[in-house]
Amino acid sequence: TAALTQARRESNKAIEDLNRSYAERERKARFDIIKTEIEDQIKADDLIVQNEKNGFDKRLDALYDALQKRRAILVAQHDLDIQNDTLTADERIAIEKKYISDINGLTVEYGLQQQQLYQQNQEKVNEIIEKGQQARQNKIAGDSAIATTELIKSLIGGQTSLEDFNRQREKSERDARIQSLKEEVN
Repeated sequence: TAALTQARRESNKAIEDLNRSYAERERKARFDIIKTEIEDQIKADDLIVQNEKNGFDKRLDALYDALQKRRAILVAQHDLDIQNDTLTADERIAIEKKYISDINGLTVEYGLQQQQLYQQNQEKVNEIIEKGQQARQNKIAGDSAIATTELIKSLIGGQTSLEDFNRQREKSERDARIQSLKEEVN
């Protein structure tokens, strides 16, 4: 009977080990399935981030969503790795250090990508501002040319003396320069 009891214990232990092994493989398989689904979502977010035709806010939101999903994968991988009952203390420390390093690397990468998005957005804004300023400067120059043309016509037509013409031309040019400077400041 002692041999039979010992055999039962060994059999029960073998069954427990087998069940534990099966549960571990099952947990790993579920993790891999979910990880694959999340990685597909990250790829979609990355495509949104890379497409400059998307608006700044949409790209920034996609970047943040991808960060959160990448972080969730790292956390889940850490939790899966650390649950192993056979790990030594050094192995646990190594897993923790790797996890911290991966999270820090992910955060740095996010910051760099975010900075790049802000820079691209600022460049677009500056371009729009410059185009607007150039259009206003062109209008000021056109208005000044029209005013000068009218003054010349009035001089030729004898309606204005040369002295009045020079005074009005100087005033028109000064007004155009002042308006131009105001536009540059704004």
